[in-house]
Amino acid sequence: MGAFIRELQLKARDHGRLPMQWDGSPNAGFTTAHSKPWMTINKDYREWNVASQLDDPESVLAYWKQMLALRKQYTDLFVYGSYSPLPELETGEMVLGYERECHETGQKASVLLNFSDAEQKVPAKKYQDFSVLVSNQEGSDIVAGQVTLKPFGAVVLQSG
Repeated sequence: MGAFIRELQLKARDHGRLPMQWDGSPNAGFTTAHSKPWMTINKDYREWNVASQLDDPESVLAYWKQMLALRKQYTDLFVYGSYSPLPELETGEMVLGYERECHETGQKASVLLNFSDAEQKVPAKKYQDFSVLVSNQEGSDIVAGQVTLKPFGAVVLQSG
């Protein structure tokens, strides 16, 4: 039974479902200070919470707002457009890449995501007529026939 419980805990989805850290108050603003949440609040809630990121244009919250606005602005492309994964031979082992295309409008986008803590370079000959639509790194651009992704960098390229 002990082995079963251990395996169950390892595979539980609750590890990624912690209470929302709204602010630096007791229980991270998730519930009143006199209540006890059924799951543990992260120990870093005083530094990492929604309130601390509201006015920071470089925050994770600001990035997600930007991505959601992008999805809303380009719904035909990012929601209804076709999806094609880029082969690892094209992106390298540590970069996940895919393309989206809206056949009705002719819009195309390529998304490159660096899943490593090291800089990655992706050949960009096919992206010569693309520009950076959004990125989580400064200075994202296609230079000398390649896209350079900083550690854990992400870039969305759009044609036209």
